[in-house]
Amino acid sequence: MAEFKGIVQIGYENLIGINRIEDIFAEKGNGKAGASFDGKVAEFENKIKECSMEERDWKCRYDSHIEPGSYSRPYHIINPDWENPNGRSYVVVNIGPTSWQEWREDYKRSEHDSDKLKERGLNEYYDEGFYLSQGLGAAVLTLTTEGDVVVGIRQSDSYDGAIHGAAGWMQFHREAYKISARNDALRELAEELGVVESCVPRLDLVGLVAYPKTLEADFVYVARTNVERDYFTSGKWKSAVDAKEHKELVVLANPDEIGRLLEDGKVPGSDLIQYEVLASTHYGLDVMMKNWGKFHK
Repeated sequence: MAEFKGIVQIGYENLIGINRIEDIFAEKGNGKAGASFDGKVAEFENKIKECSMEERDWKCRYDSHIEPGSYSRPYHIINPDWENPNGRSYVVVNIGPTSWQEWREDYKRSEHDSDKLKERGLNEYYDEGFYLSQGLGAAVLTLTTEGDVVVGIRQSDSYDGAIHGAAGWMQFHREAYKISARNDALRELAEELGVVESCVPRLDLVGLVAYPKTLEADFVYVARTNVERDYFTSGKWKSAVDAKEHKELVVLANPDEIGRLLEDGKVPGSDLIQYEVLASTHYGLDVMMKNWGKFHK
């Protein structure tokens, strides 16, 4: 895990045990370079009128978060739809607007130039992501009824061929409290693997993890499902609406297989290809490997 030190923003050690954080709630945060939430929304609305942007280009941006236990204001003041808060543990995340175009600039930027921007942000604002889009997504590692872990080999213009869970951008809302990492995780699971919410008796948050170069971040979940291994190994999942997001799936049966993937980039049954594991999925798999018994109670 040394290579991810300082990149995991909300890690497993902050969750104080699996499933202790039951909700993630969003407040208005800033866009990149300190742009206000409302100012960025107005900017994007003008771009839509000018036909230089589409509504679907809007994305969520990680700005900051408030650690569990340090938030004193009752959440119903922020979110009038939230009911029965007693006994529920949550994290408040400040989320701002960004766009696919802003993220693409970060993705195409060289490692050297990216490091320079991060250094500038740290020096000027004590925030290495100040000048970056820091787009937010949700990634899901899937557990079968037999206890196997399912991830995929991406088929995409970005990060093609890398190992990743079912994952995608979070949906932006002008009313920030309507942004839901959990709902987005369940949507990606249904769209990419055909596993609907009724097949997921438990969904555990294990971290919020940023990628080293771009600082785009994923909320990482583990979905315990009542779906059998055969569904994934037989190809039945390929009927899902966005199954094309993955070339193939990878099924990991035990901690040793996870360790081999994380250490050597090798998947079960093949020594020919060495795969990259994307940062958020790498972190999630590492957590599962080290806490295998807790996830298989």
